[in-house]
Amino acid sequence: MSTQVGSGRRSRAPRPEPAGDRVALLQTAVADGILARLDEIVPKARRHILEEQPAYRNMTPAEVEDVTGLLYANFRMVAAAMSGHRIAHEELDYVRVHVAVRVRSRIPLDAVMRAYRTGFNTFWEECTAEVASRGLPRDTAVDLARTMSEAMDTLTTHAAAAYVREESQLRAADEKAARDLLDALLRGTIDPDHVEPFSAAPGLDPQADLMVIVGRVSRQDGSHVGALERAAAALGDALAAGRVTPLLVVRDRAVVAVVPAEDRDHVIARLGDACAAVREDAGVALYCGLSSPCAGFARVAAAYEQASLAVARTSDTRPVVSLAALPALHHLLSGATGTTRTQLREKAQVLLNLGPTALADLRTTLLAFARCDMNVTRTARDLLIHENTLRYRLRRIRERSGHNPQTFAGLVELVCLLEVLDLEP
Repeated sequence: MSTQVGSGRRSRAPRPEPAGDRVALLQTAVADGILARLDEIVPKARRHILEEQPAYRNMTPAEVEDVTGLLYANFRMVAAAMSGHRIAHEELDYVRVHVAVRVRSRIPLDAVMRAYRTGFNTFWEECTAEVASRGLPRDTAVDLARTMSEAMDTLTTHAAAAYVREESQLRAADEKAARDLLDALLRGTIDPDHVEPFSAAPGLDPQADLMVIVGRVSRQDGSHVGALERAAAALGDALAAGRVTPLLVVRDRAVVAVVPAEDRDHVIARLGDACAAVREDAGVALYCGLSSPCAGFARVAAAYEQASLAVARTSDTRPVVSLAALPALHHLLSGATGTTRTQLREKAQVLLNLGPTALADLRTTLLAFARCDMNVTRTARDLLIHENTLRYRLRRIRERSGHNPQTFAGLVELVCLLEVLDLEP
């Protein structure tokens, strides 16, 4: 080794740079190259998101600008991780702010996650090209890919968790607003001249004709609260129409919905489908009462009373009842005093004493006889029995009930008592 003349010291060869430092410098160079081209990469990623994610296509310009800002922030965060920066939780608060915009825009979580993946896929492709252009060693490239993947996973997981929290808070706020609105409607404290839409029920016109539905549930197993939640979800799906969101609230152990008025039979059919679906899927018995159309928010309280009376007249064989479609007897019983109802149940006891099988046969015979206008020949044909068999049945009914079904008064009395059994179990 040579010595430096006159200095008294020997010169030293340069110390080799540690391998770890060389790797860090190469990775930082890639990150710097990506950062220098963000103005090219971000628009490309945004275009891919808008093309591939249907939920993002109808965004307002302000919402698209928000997506752009999020892409810049996320890509810078990943580039920092590529340079060796460890991402801290407090640095990701911006993610919650941007995710809250998606929640308020009603973009579902799965669409947000797909948009994240689409954006990061674009970023990954650009990083891959940058690595190839710089000729990084294989081990360095693999280590960089691992760092990028971990950073992307951190950001995506944080976004998903933030979405769930924001959605939960928004749902709670929406439910409170809906409850407050319905309570005000039932108290009659809403200004009937108010024509602005309410956030709790967007698209529901306060001055248009409306209908009220009251749903109650019965379940042998499981939580009553859970059964109400399933019933509310089923009714929400059944009643959603176009851009109009029904005002739907769980209150007083019932589901209450206010919807635009439409053809009664069509609504009954949809409610019937919902009752059947929730019974089959979740074992929840759902019963619905439907009001007559009412004139806007000002008459919702009266319509609620109607729907509450109607749901009290439902049964397993008739899970959906419209008060307007009820027979006159049902209306009379709805307003009957407790004493009157007790007397009617006592009169109907003579039929209950026959036993379930005999009562079912009596019901089939009497209803067919009434349907055929008390004509023995037509009734026998309808029941697929001999006329003498029918006459024998009618005679037995007279003997056991004390009412002659072959007289108009006797038949009406027996049919009314059957209705009483249905309405006053």
